[in-house]
Amino acid sequence: MRPLPFTEGPIVTLFTKHTAPMLLGLLAHLLMQALDVWFISQLGTEALSAIGFVFPVTMLFVYLAIGLSAGVASVIARKAATLPTSALNRLIRDSQCLAMLIGVVLISCCLVLSDAIFYWMGAPEELIPMIQSYLRLFYINGFLTIAGMVGLSTIRALGNTRVQGVSMLIAALVHAVLDPLFIFGVGYIDGLGLQGAAAAGAIAKCLPFLMAWFALKQSITGGVNRFSPADFKRSLRAIFYVALPSVGNNLAIPISAFFVTTLLSTYGETSVAGFAIPINIEPMLLLIFHALSSVVGPFMGQNYSMAYFSRISEATWRLCLFCLLFGFVSAGLLWLSGGRLAYLFTQDESVLTIAQLYFIWVPVSFGFSGIIIVINSSFNGIGKPMPATSISLLRTLILYLPAIYLGSQLDGVRGILIAGSVVNIVCAVIALVWFQRTIRYEKSLSLKSE
Repeated sequence: MRPLPFTEGPIVTLFTKHTAPMLLGLLAHLLMQALDVWFISQLGTEALSAIGFVFPVTMLFVYLAIGLSAGVASVIARKAATLPTSALNRLIRDSQCLAMLIGVVLISCCLVLSDAIFYWMGAPEELIPMIQSYLRLFYINGFLTIAGMVGLSTIRALGNTRVQGVSMLIAALVHAVLDPLFIFGVGYIDGLGLQGAAAAGAIAKCLPFLMAWFALKQSITGGVNRFSPADFKRSLRAIFYVALPSVGNNLAIPISAFFVTTLLSTYGETSVAGFAIPINIEPMLLLIFHALSSVVGPFMGQNYSMAYFSRISEATWRLCLFCLLFGFVSAGLLWLSGGRLAYLFTQDESVLTIAQLYFIWVPVSFGFSGIIIVINSSFNGIGKPMPATSISLLRTLILYLPAIYLGSQLDGVRGILIAGSVVNIVCAVIALVWFQRTIRYEKSLSLKSE
């Protein structure tokens, strides 16, 4: 049996040890993302508005990659100790093939539908060429994001949590160097503007992709059988059982962003620009939750496979209390300094007003968003993705979309932001209660079978 590193040792120590590399990588990535938006804001309000409209599409690639990689990591974490080496290696290879195939399909769909998408979102006609010039190069970035993240999550599920963090750190540093050169130019070389930002991101994303392939090559020992359609089909069934609901769960986020951007566009181009600033700062404060979730899946999967339910329950409560504490501290920081942060990006008063409204009403729900992230990752980790998907559907389609529409009718932009925060709080409570009941039920079944 292969060693299961998450089933032994103090829980806090384990999460600290395995989260730290991922946290460092995510912090570097998100700081670079915020810096990228700052560079773009120097091109003017139009460029900032264009990025605001592009944001739901870029989120689509990122969150699809997160959902797919969570499903792959869950399957591999639970099967690592039981599958023969050749079968495990085949599962790893097939998951990479699947990631690349999905990347190609998604890019093809976006190329066909992008004009219609931005028309529905209410993007001004003069911004469409700028948006499309950015996306043409971003699609390379998106493909590498999906393929690279699935490969790195596979390495993480096998117990190596350092490779992903290190690769993200290196990519962020490369991006930081290339971004201003490509956007503004250097010497006698003219900058490419918004398109330069996309080009810098695409080049930087090559590094995690290549590091994932190298790490996988080192991890796969004993060889892999020749490609077989029948074996590939079996691998897809195992992966899709968790991955499809997980992808659906994560796609709820860009879908929500699409509708929020559409609603904001009715209040003018500056509202979308104002939304683009905090939506790129917010992830830097939520990154700790995403870093934790990258460890939560393998932790829950390995402990569930060993029927260590008390360990799962203890970890859940510790994680949720941490989420709330960190969320309230983050909210306090943004209440005090959010306006000054926004001023670094723009001096346009109408844009600043929207950004400041966001920092007042949204951060209060950060801790509850963290709980949802952790609980959904926990459900995926134990191989029960449907509750996570149900929570996301409840959050997005049943509660969030009607709530923000009602909020917009009652109180404009502020109503949209307040409604989103209330929905996050309600769904976090539902998610925590659901997971605890599931663990108690699984524990009772385990005791009966003994």
